[in-house]
Amino acid sequence: LVTGVQTCALPILLFIDSSFSAVPAGTDSAYSKDASISDNKIFVNSKVIPVNSSDSFTVEAWIKVSSYTADWQTIVSQVQGNSNCCTNRFYFGITPTASSLNYFHVGTSASNFSTTASINSAVPVGIWTHVAVTVAADGTTKIYTNGTLFESQSLTRAATDANGFAIGTNVDGGFRFNGSIDNVKVWNSVLTATQVSNSRYAYGSDGISGATLRAFYDFD
Repeated sequence: LVTGVQTCALPILLFIDSSFSAVPAGTDSAYSKDASISDNKIFVNSKVIPVNSSDSFTVEAWIKVSSYTADWQTIVSQVQGNSNCCTNRFYFGITPTASSLNYFHVGTSASNFSTTASINSAVPVGIWTHVAVTVAADGTTKIYTNGTLFESQSLTRAATDANGFAIGTNVDGGFRFNGSIDNVKVWNSVLTATQVSNSRYAYGSDGISGATLRAFYDFD
């Protein structure tokens, strides 16, 4: 958890096939499934996601998929285990299908959904992509990729009044993200589309007004 004011690094643009991909801000390292730690899960015994069913929040991260697999891939989770998948939990990750298409999946203990559109084009393999999910008190849930709205659905809210926040896995070390994750942020409110777009390039809360940063994991 990084606190205090940090210096914002300018984004670096990498030109690939006439389109560009920005990389996360900061002097950078990142969570990686291929790191030397065998379990390689980033876990804190804490209520990082706001716990009340009426709370609003935003979770965002930079992700780079090494390859899509036949298993679930977790971006962030709270109280999501291997066997107790749906008790007091919040989950944001990727779910596969037999057709090799992949979808964002968002869930609480009360309900869950996968996006109607595949993410294969929006989150290409081997390229850093910024993703964000906003959850409002009324359950309105929006997912953004690279600052652009990808899909909006309604999610029934439920309390997640239990400790256990993990990045890149569930709290048991399963459903591991096959790639790298960086600059994970949790906000105490629903960011607007403009704020999501601005936060994509910001280090921590730099330059983002009207929102409170609850947690920041930069992996530097």
